[in-house]
Amino acid sequence: MNDHHLNNSLLRDKFTRQCNSATTTPNFATGDATSSQQPPRKTASLLELARNKLHNSHATSVQYRVQQAHETAIRNWMTFIGEFDEALITEILNNCYADSEALAYFLKRSKEVSQ
Repeated sequence: MNDHHLNNSLLRDKFTRQCNSATTTPNFATGDATSSQQPPRKTASLLELARNKLHNSHATSVQYRVQQAHETAIRNWMTFIGEFDEALITEILNNCYADSEALAYFLKRSKEVSQ
């Protein structure tokens, strides 16, 4: 029974040493080359992503402001002619978003408010 316990102890000790030596041996051939090549690519990618996000954000905010200005002008005209039915106003606005001719028509009509 002592021999069995001694054998288990020796196996455990040998197994632990083999595992430790396998995990602590550095790979000098690829370690430095890989780590020095990856950060510049990653940095360039992050810069490109940030630049794209800025451009997209600006384009989206400009589109949003233009859309809000159009909606305000059309809503003002609808109020000017006495139309207060929100369902009808929403339907007209949705048509304007989908059809550039409808948008042009209602924007032309909205100029009546300022005359």
